Amino acid sequence: ELKEYFSQFGTVQRCQLPFDRETGFHRRYCWIKFSTPQEVQNVLQKDSHILEGTKV
Repeated sequence: ELKEYFSQFGTVQRCQLPFDRETGFHRRYCWIKFSTPQEVQNVLQKDSHILEGTKV
């Protein structure tokens, strides 16, 4: 879902959502790599991003 959401801002080359090995749950952060710096700027221009009711 993260990759799908952020694809509206540009081409997502990579999306990593790490797990905590001890708890088995996702950690509360992720990495998203875009194709160009302009695509990163497209994301940063929006004040906040809400996905499934959670600000990301």
